[in-house]
Amino acid sequence: MPGAETEIEGLEELERKLDPRELIGEPARTALTKAAIIVQNQAKLNASGRPGPNVVTGRLRSSISFEIDAAPVPSFAKVKTNVIYAIPLEFGNPRWKSGVKYPFLYPALEQSHDKIDSLLIEASKSIEENFSK
Repeated sequence: MPGAETEIEGLEELERKLDPRELIGEPARTALTKAAIIVQNQAKLNASGRPGPNVVTGRLRSSISFEIDAAPVPSFAKVKTNVIYAIPLEFGNPRWKSGVKYPFLYPALEQSHDKIDSLLIEASKSIEENFSK
């Protein structure tokens, strides 16, 4: 049987449906972005005075930002700050006799846990819908 050919109808559509960028990429990016914004906003609230650190200039609060993995299917979101005194505030400083620390980032993640869970459930439903189209 030389020259036999087989054609599979709908193969291109199936490949598109199974493309991770199409199937998972956008729902994951949307969920991670929303989650990062929630944690960022909570961290800014936590860094806004009592019981947190006193606000003098607002530099710490305004420096809190987020970053989403740039991969086609993102796997992480970071909420971060670049001010040098953020680490001693978050974890304390052994040179401080009082031992005082004012965590603002980690508690923001903990305080946002339920909202993040809801976003992940929403993303998984969106992925399921994409797959069944």
